[in-house]
Amino acid sequence: MKKVGTLAFQYAFNFGAVLQALGLIRALRELGADAEIIDFRSPAGYAPHLTTRHPLRWWNTRRVDQAFHAFRRDFFIQSEPIYTHEHLERYAARYDAVIVGSDQVWNLHKNFERAYFLDFQLPPTCRRISYAACFGRDDQPAEARARVAPALKRFNAISIRNRTSQTVLERDFGIQAPIMADPTLLANYDDVAAPRLINRPYSLIFAVDFRVQDKLRQMVAWHRRINPRRLCMSRLTWHVPGVHQLVNGVGPQQWISLIRNAGFMMTDSFHGMVFAMKYRVPFAVVFAGENGARMQDLLGTCGIGDRVTENPTQEWLQRMLEVTPDWDRVHGSLAPLIAKSREYLRTSVGL
Repeated sequence: MKKVGTLAFQYAFNFGAVLQALGLIRALRELGADAEIIDFRSPAGYAPHLTTRHPLRWWNTRRVDQAFHAFRRDFFIQSEPIYTHEHLERYAARYDAVIVGSDQVWNLHKNFERAYFLDFQLPPTCRRISYAACFGRDDQPAEARARVAPALKRFNAISIRNRTSQTVLERDFGIQAPIMADPTLLANYDDVAAPRLINRPYSLIFAVDFRVQDKLRQMVAWHRRINPRRLCMSRLTWHVPGVHQLVNGVGPQQWISLIRNAGFMMTDSFHGMVFAMKYRVPFAVVFAGENGARMQDLLGTCGIGDRVTENPTQEWLQRMLEVTPDWDRVHGSLAPLIAKSREYLRTSVGL
């Protein structure tokens, strides 16, 4: 049995980051690998606890922090904690393959971390693989590109998550790579989801980019005007005025439950959108600046690219509320990509 380690943002207090980390090891283990998450707590971005500067949010922040820690404890299969590059290099020598991804592990606008480019010593028999790695945006800093170019050339197999990342990889590094599905599309999370949290019908709001707050504020006003459904939002960071209910203490399990039981979802989150698709929840996606590429690429592939916009209007939101996607067609359009992604994992690891 091949022993495989995966590297991603598994210690982030971010729903998509931890759920995609779980999804990748679940997919690998279903294919027959002895897969685990390498619990690398990067010096560039590791924070042991979720914190807040707002005293009134302390109680909720503490509950969310506890929920994330409990989720990792209960569902992750992972290595011992690793805090340094030297420790990472020693520990990774035991694997037949190390896979980096998915998520924006190659976004060079973030705090730089060379480990996500597998820029460390590995035995010659250990395969260097990326799975659905993402640059996040089209423009990557020239100095950072020069730092990672030699490491990228040492990979045995590279795949990326969307067309934008595919373009960056070919244009800036001269490497052609196939597009693979985000790991959350490969895995089943029914055993992970918490029981239903809100008994009455509701629409869910989930947003992470403060730049869309004004857009969501307007969408909340429109929703209240044209639809009687209650508006709910998880209280992780900031909230949008006008929502009827803020849900406290939401960890990954509760987040999945809120999405799967919603009647509609408004979001700026890629993984929020993905889980709405998984659970056949109609949705509307807004974005600001460069952050729309990932959503536009995936929704365009599924034939529902009209559900994402940088400039929402009341007419657009009303259409999103009234028109239910053909979910069988959407999921059918994803099926070849999911099958190709599983085959990529099988062949690149040698399973």
